[in-house]
Amino acid sequence: MGKSQSKQTTATESDGDYVRFALVGSTGCGKSAFVNAVRGVDDEDEFASTVSIVKGEQEPKEYVYPSNPLVSFCDLPGYNTPKYPDVETYWRKLALEKFDRFLIFTLRAITQNDLDAIKKVKFINKPFILIRTHIDQDAESMMRKKKDQFKEEELLSTIRDDILKLTKPCPQENIFIINNYDPHKWDFFKLIEAIMSLMPDPGVDTSSDLTEQYLADARQHIKENGVGDIEKFLKRKLEKAKSVKIRFAVTGNSGTGKSTLINAIRGYQHLRWLPTVSCEGE
Repeated sequence: MGKSQSKQTTATESDGDYVRFALVGSTGCGKSAFVNAVRGVDDEDEFASTVSIVKGEQEPKEYVYPSNPLVSFCDLPGYNTPKYPDVETYWRKLALEKFDRFLIFTLRAITQNDLDAIKKVKFINKPFILIRTHIDQDAESMMRKKKDQFKEEELLSTIRDDILKLTKPCPQENIFIINNYDPHKWDFFKLIEAIMSLMPDPGVDTSSDLTEQYLADARQHIKENGVGDIEKFLKRKLEKAKSVKIRFAVTGNSGTGKSTLINAIRGYQHLRWLPTVSCEGE
């Protein structure tokens, strides 16, 4: 797996197009495992976000998103702990209003703290996504009980309905069911697409056909292969882009310095004579 650098959340508030996602939820709800899955890092990797630690010991850590340097995920401690017993304390101590987007993780039954977190984010009018984790454990438990009568689609439908009833008016398109350790199951790739839709453009002209194709290729790659090697995929795309030729037309009246400018760019400003190159069409 690849390695990613981390940085503490002591950075200043988002500046310009830089966007920071806050990952919030109770301890053990899958925030850290999600950060590792998105970055293509094993939980045991030296640069991985720490998973399954003692309650209340985690410190906020920020990780740059692999395919967009303008985006970071801040893996925050869990609430419902002695240090953060309720969302009011959690919100105040971590200064959550400074974040731009929110990923709210829930573990099985939605708690009052989960509902309070959703309410807080809605109050400050920030975009959020609700993520239900540990579905594999629910599926295994149901399979043991119902055996041949178990239908996965019914389980997922029941979970979605329960979430919608408890979180109204949370839009259904904001709810995703995932397994951090098997991204090909359920909504993991759809979730990545939804997160990408909340990201700023990484400094390129999205109106151009080339850029649109570049983004479309990246989304297709994620759908087919997941996010584990997205960094390598993007690097390969950039390497290919180096071979793209762009022709600039330098125009103006005679004697305005067009040739001098070209020579200066090419590093020939000290030479009195250079062979000319035609830019005319055939």
